[in-house]
Amino acid sequence: MPANDDAPPGDPAPKWPDDDYRVEPVDPVAHGDWIDTDRGDDDLLEAEVVDPGPPVAPLYEVVDQAVPPYEVVGDVDAADEGDAVDCWRCDHVAPPSIEGRCRKCDARVAEPRRRQRRTRREPFRAAPARGPHEEHPVIPVVVVFALMLLTSVVWGWVLLSSQGKLAEDDLRRGTIFVEVADTLLAVIGLVVAGRVALPARRSETTALTWAVSVPGLAALLVLNVAYTAAIRELLRFGGGAPPALPIDAANVLLVCVQPAVVEELFFRYVAFGVLYRATGLHAAVWVTAVMFAAAHLYNPLGMPYLFVVGVALGYARAGGGLALTVAMHFVHNLAVLALQGVQ
Repeated sequence: MPANDDAPPGDPAPKWPDDDYRVEPVDPVAHGDWIDTDRGDDDLLEAEVVDPGPPVAPLYEVVDQAVPPYEVVGDVDAADEGDAVDCWRCDHVAPPSIEGRCRKCDARVAEPRRRQRRTRREPFRAAPARGPHEEHPVIPVVVVFALMLLTSVVWGWVLLSSQGKLAEDDLRRGTIFVEVADTLLAVIGLVVAGRVALPARRSETTALTWAVSVPGLAALLVLNVAYTAAIRELLRFGGGAPPALPIDAANVLLVCVQPAVVEELFFRYVAFGVLYRATGLHAAVWVTAVMFAAAHLYNPLGMPYLFVVGVALGYARAGGGLALTVAMHFVHNLAVLALQGVQ
């Protein structure tokens, strides 16, 4: 068979085998791609050689490992050169996007920032290293809560053993002891957990949550009256109702101010913040509601209602902030104290 005159220099002329007519070049990059054409019975039509063109630059290149992982080069957005943020959902450490979201899972981690232009070159500062319990200190918070639970159990045992015959002065002294212990434990929990603030909220969400909290609190008080009436109806056959506290400055401080500040600081800031970062919003709301109800073991009949209050305060914390939950807790306890005096 005659040789192919168009074959690359140095390449032997392709020959057709008896049982196949496919031609593959030895080195397509160096010699071009052979394009097969139809084969005649007795001779081979000319094969076309396609020039591969200049070599293509590689898609990836190795860079110096000493270069910081994030750096700003040239004209960039100011939001892309902020401090690295630790994402509460996926733990990805990187500067947020211009919308204030994590670049890996798109979770909201910061407030959106206005676009500004800069041209200087500056490396991003890396996030500080954290210890094993600094990011999600769940276990230390659980230990502090267990100690709170222990004080509630002891106080409940005292109330149960007195069979409702505890004098008013003794009742006030016991309440002071429990609340001082809870205050110290809440401070310890705050020190252990550190700063556990939630991601920034939109101003519209905050305003809406504060507006909804007013009818929501009214609904909780109506539920309290109905639940208390049902419990008293049941207690006609097996005991008496707990003694009502008079409305004075001391009781307002002990029943309204201290629980509103201390309990919200621990349950809706420390515990809620830690669980929010570890599990997400809804799990944090419901778990802290259970913790809040369990902390009132000395009042077992009121625990179902207190669980509902804890759920409402948890969502109020997420949407309106800690100040809203403190205000709602104070007004709720003050209204309950006044209703007890009336009833």
